[in-house]
Amino acid sequence: MSSRFFTAIAALERRGLLYGLTGQKEGQTSAARPSIDENAAVYAGFDPTANSLQVGNLVTIVGLLQFREMGFRTISVVGEATGLVGDPSGRTKERAQLERNVIERNADCIEKSISTIFDNHSAMTRHKQMHPPKILRNSSWYRNQNVISFITTVGSRFRLQQMLNRDSVQQRLSSGAGMSFTEFAYQIFQAYDFLHLYQSENCLVQIGGSDQWGNITAGCELIRRAVGKQAYGVTLPLLVTSSGEKFGKSAGNAVWLSAEKTSCFDFYQYFLRTSDQDVKRLLSFLTLLPHVEIEETMKKHSEEPEKRLAQRRLATEVTCLVHGHEAVCKAEEFTSVLFHSKVKDASHLKENLRYIKSVDVPRDKVKVGLTLSDAVLEVKAVESKREAKRLIRANGVYVNDVRLANPNELISERYVTQDGVTLLRTGKTNYFLINWI
Repeated sequence: MSSRFFTAIAALERRGLLYGLTGQKEGQTSAARPSIDENAAVYAGFDPTANSLQVGNLVTIVGLLQFREMGFRTISVVGEATGLVGDPSGRTKERAQLERNVIERNADCIEKSISTIFDNHSAMTRHKQMHPPKILRNSSWYRNQNVISFITTVGSRFRLQQMLNRDSVQQRLSSGAGMSFTEFAYQIFQAYDFLHLYQSENCLVQIGGSDQWGNITAGCELIRRAVGKQAYGVTLPLLVTSSGEKFGKSAGNAVWLSAEKTSCFDFYQYFLRTSDQDVKRLLSFLTLLPHVEIEETMKKHSEEPEKRLAQRRLATEVTCLVHGHEAVCKAEEFTSVLFHSKVKDASHLKENLRYIKSVDVPRDKVKVGLTLSDAVLEVKAVESKREAKRLIRANGVYVNDVRLANPNELISERYVTQDGVTLLRTGKTNYFLINWI
């Protein structure tokens, strides 16, 4: 019996991260769960349908890192081939097909991001001896495939009724959009990925989000039919907001893992603003902190909730994992400047232009005087001048931490810092910089 596999599964379950496990019968105890070879690898796949992963994908990466800490080899598969096909899971209509060169560029970005996260994980756990990560692109084993051979050797092992019964297929067939054969065949390709890794890498476990259950079990079934062996699937909960909305790029509320799409400062600030209702769950889902340490953090937080200790720990741990220790230091420094300093005395606001939204405005405008409502519109904090005036009159606009309530007040030289910038804030957390040039 592989005690490491059992320990990893138990750790996921304790954190609320275990959603499903293949080979598990209803009512079966943890001790009766399946075991696997100590030398086996665990893999997860990531399709490059965008040039960055988002925070929802981080749940799966943390799952991989949990297995890594238990001594398992881990494989991240960037779906350069399957990205061209398109996964129908969780979608109400077919996604727009991307050009091959776009998929390749996206794959480069995602591979770099995953590699960085694993490097950061190694730096955060120096005392542990862990296997180096392996990142593969599935295009490497499809490139020389013969279509007739693939259909006869792989396709023949699938049963149409099982494929039709997948939730992702049923949902689309019952909708008005229907489903193309391309998307219908996606499960065959993901299943073959698992078979290929089983044969070439001794990979016995695939992990993924709960919406991947059908694709993962298809792989387990293909391995059983092709080589008569058992492989296992582990699914993790999807990351949702406290209102039940899924995090994701298609939902329009994505927090990206790429610093080019979500700056390190915005990333840090996002988690710093986490509600008390969500913070424990996110500590469990998105960090590698031991369960007992999470419980201790929450205990201290409950004693002095106004200090937001749990949110600070969450923001620090997740930012360090995704962007590294230096990014945490810079985000904390800039947070201190914005929230705890007098902006007019801050000497390094301009150094941090990349951390918040900014706009270049000719210096001549400050000489003649730019009205406050025009300034709010200039930084695109709102979409219309009418909306800008309403926001200002509602006491929702600050210039260099000073609340201004007159839409016609002029932004003159007295509002320009020695760095040549003006900090404009709407509400409690929306910051914009006017960079006078």
